Amino acid sequence: MVFVIIFGLSNKCHSITFDKMYNPEQVNFFPQITKMNFTMKKGLFFILFCFSALLVSAQVTVSGACFDASATLVETPNPGSTKATFTGTGTVFGGSSVSITIVWASSVWQLQISGQAMIFSTLDSTLPPDMATGNWSIANVACTSDPSAFSITGPSTLPVELAAFDASAKDRSVELSWLTLSETNNRGFEVQRSLDGTNWLALGFVEGKGSTTQAARYNYVDASPRNGALYYRLKQIDFDGQFEYSDVVLVHFRTAEKSIAILGNPIKDGMLQLSFDFDAIDLRIVNQLGKTIIEYNGFSDKTLDVSSLGRGVYYLNVRVENEMKTIKFLKL
Repeated sequence: MVFVIIFGLSNKCHSITFDKMYNPEQVNFFPQITKMNFTMKKGLFFILFCFSALLVSAQVTVSGACFDASATLVETPNPGSTKATFTGTGTVFGGSSVSITIVWASSVWQLQISGQAMIFSTLDSTLPPDMATGNWSIANVACTSDPSAFSITGPSTLPVELAAFDASAKDRSVELSWLTLSETNNRGFEVQRSLDGTNWLALGFVEGKGSTTQAARYNYVDASPRNGALYYRLKQIDFDGQFEYSDVVLVHFRTAEKSIAILGNPIKDGMLQLSFDFDAIDLRIVNQLGKTIIEYNGFSDKTLDVSSLGRGVYYLNVRVENEMKTIKFLKL
């Protein structure tokens, strides 16, 4: 049986195909998923993902006329349409949480209050026009007969749509990855780390894509993490110097212990075979009286000639990264 996952990002459809069984409850591709629809058909398993408002890309502010205070409307998915729809709630004539929508309907832009069009614009555009460019007209005199009494500001585009930001601990590093769905005037990202979630250190900078409507994936490796709890965040910086911070991600890190060993102990052929995870080591071979017989600094080979040693017990002392390790071996 073949499994196909179909999901939508910014009005586009994508799919991932699996060739074995997965439990949908255990496959968490995006934390922003708020709804799943499952359909079985001819041995194919389709999963349609509906994304939450984290993927919103623009917003519009409306005020004036019958609004007691300005209301912010955010872009919402409008499947099958090239026009954006903006929805929100506001206080109208003293009533709170009143539904407010700007939508392309009947070949015009409409500002609707509780589903009733108040003003409209015939300007055919992908995003709703503001009052200065839209030539708005009255559709319903319930609020006013003067369309200029309304104020529509926007739409204003968010500089970066950050869809995901993750951090994962590896053996000796922490790998950060993030995904943007679109970017506007984006100079790049300053990667920051904190040991307490309050005081932040800039680790490095990753160049952005400037302005793009294409999804982009970024990566950064913290090659020198500290043991313990580590907090990471992104400082997204525009070309004009404005910036905003991402959410914070937490990683618990502990360095994997490096090892060194002697292969084939006791030594029979006069060659000491070493296995270690370091680029180079400082080593000494001493006898049971503590006398140094062989000594090397910066030794990087994995084979050491000990044929000059007599039969007996010896100790291999190795110093790496200010730490001493001792291994006992027998020379036959």
